[in-house]
Amino acid sequence: MTLSRLSRVLDRLEPDERRQIRVLFVSVDPRRDPPARLREYTNAFGPRFVGLTADVSRLEKLTSRYYTTFSYGEPDAAGNYDVRHNAARSSSSTARATRGSSSRPARLGASRAIRSMRSSPICAR
Repeated sequence: MTLSRLSRVLDRLEPDERRQIRVLFVSVDPRRDPPARLREYTNAFGPRFVGLTADVSRLEKLTSRYYTTFSYGEPDAAGNYDVRHNAARSSSSTARATRGSSSRPARLGASRAIRSMRSSPICAR
């Protein structure tokens, strides 16, 4: 599900329901997605959207908790590279992360993810 679609879904909720939701967008490419760029991107979807990133070591720990993966392709002559990743969607304080057609419980809720990533020097907000 795209952030645009999530934003449209949130718009259809009652205000009290909408206040209970925070959408975390985690970039696994901190080199090309510095905090200012993430902030600009997530702000386009509204105040309930938060952009996060960290150094690769922290990202590996976070993605491991959500049973997701990411990797970087070899840079071309101009230094451009592909970033491959799958996606995780989760909800509640004891999250259920979804990968493909199966799901496994993850024990990192939104607040804890934000606290963990904020301790990184390159968190967006």
